[in-house]
Amino acid sequence: MLTPFQNRALNALVESPFFRDFFENCMRWVRRRSVRKGEILFEKNQPSDAIFGLVSGQMKLYATGANGRQISFGLVAPGELIGVIGISTGAPRHASVVALAHCELAALKRRDLEPLMERHPALR
Repeated sequence: MLTPFQNRALNALVESPFFRDFFENCMRWVRRRSVRKGEILFEKNQPSDAIFGLVSGQMKLYATGANGRQISFGLVAPGELIGVIGISTGAPRHASVVALAHCELAALKRRDLEPLMERHPALR
């Protein structure tokens, strides 16, 4: 949840030409993705083909150690992004992500974001 200042800052950013172009272009390609409790969104080492914004629910970032045990890297709450590093670098996924509850996500495919990142190199 955003603080009052963060809400005002977001509104100001959306009104700026740079961010308005960014958000308007992004919204054209946003796709809804639903994930059930216990479902894996993606696994470590898979190609980074999309970025996700968690709209509702809760997710966990983790990896499986050499001994087969899960190593938890943290939780993802609504409003947070998942997959940012891979989208900007093209590297494979650094962790796996599982839904701890039913989740709704906003998904943006890398192929849709590439033209926007080319016009705005600061996004890389």
